[in-house]
Amino acid sequence: MTRTQFLDRLDALGSDLAAWPARERAKALQLIAADDHACAVHEQARRMDAALRASVTEGAHDAARTEARVVSRLEARPLPAQRRSIVSRWWPDALLNYDFAPAWPRVAGLVLAGCLGLVIGLFGITISPIDSSVSTATAGSFIEADLGALVSEPEPMTGARP
Repeated sequence: MTRTQFLDRLDALGSDLAAWPARERAKALQLIAADDHACAVHEQARRMDAALRASVTEGAHDAARTEARVVSRLEARPLPAQRRSIVSRWWPDALLNYDFAPAWPRVAGLVLAGCLGLVIGLFGITISPIDSSVSTATAGSFIEADLGALVSEPEPMTGARP
């Protein structure tokens, strides 16, 4: 194993030679025994790994202590009183717990269509001629006819009723 290969494996596999594959571990141990530079680099990597492990475990202990301190402070204080809205006094709880947000556009469209149908049913639609060349006799019949009369009249050609 060359020094460059050793440095690459050291970066990839870490300084713990026991975690290396057996064949590469044997070659690395031979290189460390024969080369002072490789031995110094390996020792530096071992110290760096030890420092990283210590900082990680210390950070984990600090985080656990901070979490415990925050939880104990939260448990010590009572929660503030919750306000009940005015709506909840006269609406049933089942309706307050239901989320109407995705359905409201469809419900509004249905209500609008129902109102439009009611207005048309009560007052009807009067059809007036658009073309001024239509004779007054036919224009008068168009003006007095409503949508219901046009729909329910028999067909002129066959006499079929709807």
